[in-house]
Amino acid sequence: LASVFFFPQGARADTLLLADPDFDDGIGAWMTGAAQTSTVTADADSCPASFAFRGETSGSGSPSVVRATGGDCIPSQPGDLLFLEVRYRAERPVHLYLILYAGADCTTPFFGELGPSFPASAEWSMARRAIAITPTNVAAVRYSVLALEDPGPSLFTADFDRAYLGRVERVFADDKMRKQKRHLARLEFCT
Repeated sequence: LASVFFFPQGARADTLLLADPDFDDGIGAWMTGAAQTSTVTADADSCPASFAFRGETSGSGSPSVVRATGGDCIPSQPGDLLFLEVRYRAERPVHLYLILYAGADCTTPFFGELGPSFPASAEWSMARRAIAITPTNVAAVRYSVLALEDPGPSLFTADFDRAYLGRVERVFADDKMRKQKRHLARLEFCT
């Protein structure tokens, strides 16, 4: 039986920089937008032991935004290349971006460029991009994903799952192994 399953001994520290990227523990490790209702919904891969983030705008204010921002303050410096990814299902275009901070404690943001948008999708889709840190005074970053309609106000929902921020591109096979290992440890199987 040992030859049937292979699980890496541990993930490299630079490959996954976010706490609870699959929302398996709910949304407690994530910060959300002020004008939205946030909860969990069914996992993007239909795994009953896992969840996805769901946000719904309140319909007030402009622009209308559903946002999930990682609570992790990630040390960074000029010249770093970071890779971002998320599975999403959203009624409005989605953006992946980094909030940049001059202090290592992430208390004073000074820049966050939305970059290119990914199209709205009624089915689970993948968004990914790489961001090179160029400002000279960056000490830390936070990962953020949002669905946006500008101008608003409007009502819409957006679901996010399998968020990723790393210093190397994600290798899907390794990520699937990690998720399988976690579910095997719980004695639950997801395909």
